[in-house]
Amino acid sequence: MRSTRSVAVRVIGATTALCLAGGAIAAGAAEGHTVTPSRTSTCARACVVAAVSTYLHAREHQVSTGQVPLDPRVSSYELGDAAQHAANGATEVRAALAKDPTRRIDRVEWVVDGDVAMVSYAGWTSSTSKPAYFVAQRFTLRDGKLWEILSSADAAPTTGSSGFPNTPISVVSGPPDSVPAKPDYDNGPWCSVQIAEHGDASLTAAEHRRCMIAIASTYVNAEENSQPGNQILFDPRFSRYSLGGSPLHDPSNSDLIRTQEGTYQGTYNRVIRSIKHREWTADGDRVWIVYQGWLVASTTHPGFYVAERFTIRNGLIWNIMIAPIATRIP
Repeated sequence: MRSTRSVAVRVIGATTALCLAGGAIAAGAAEGHTVTPSRTSTCARACVVAAVSTYLHAREHQVSTGQVPLDPRVSSYELGDAAQHAANGATEVRAALAKDPTRRIDRVEWVVDGDVAMVSYAGWTSSTSKPAYFVAQRFTLRDGKLWEILSSADAAPTTGSSGFPNTPISVVSGPPDSVPAKPDYDNGPWCSVQIAEHGDASLTAAEHRRCMIAIASTYVNAEENSQPGNQILFDPRFSRYSLGGSPLHDPSNSDLIRTQEGTYQGTYNRVIRSIKHREWTADGDRVWIVYQGWLVASTTHPGFYVAERFTIRNGLIWNIMIAPIATRIP
């Protein structure tokens, strides 16, 4: 097992070196011009995965911190904070990696979108069978190097399924949503019908990405009370659970959770005034969103910050995994 992991680490290291060379060539082509941070880079998916994997291997002390391709001004920050690109950014990140108690990382799940990767995984700090924590991190690359690292708080392992209470009644009300007659890749109902009847392959990659975001947005809109809960595009056996737990796909789950969300029958979400700064990372049938939640009581700053992952199946939301929420209550 150890030898297999060692081979994988060497392969990733070689891939990272090739990607960095590509980034250097691209930077050379722009010689004489100021390079600014951008969400577009020369890295393909393999380059992004290789660069981020090097960071993960450094966390578990499989490679030296010097092998992690960090931008000199990389910013590592937590959900709810803002990125700060200081001159000593790389030095601070390498120092933190050197002291990291993590000894093994597993259950790694990737969502890669351009030069951005959202990664959730489990970490072990000892030889015990159970992980010490689960975490979600968003990595943004610039010219093949890690430019920003956004981390959720660590989540403890749990045997719980949903992670959220269900309302004891399932009466759902609200007007039906309409389906446009013409293609609209930013309209959730149209996308849901298109995928259900013709399959994901009927859309181009760019169209599919927009549709995944549109379908997921029906839930986010209901969270902020701008859309009725009955219009959320849930699979009937939808499951909502916490990072570190497991989904439980019971019949009628969707109606139970609809009673908590939306314009007409929302309960838990009544304190939410709006959801702003929606940052999406989409890859196939999985979509991450990072956003700011403004409470009714929030007047000068957001009340909470969220990172959650949607899995969409046959044009409907199959499950949502939610990382620990960062709160900033006024």
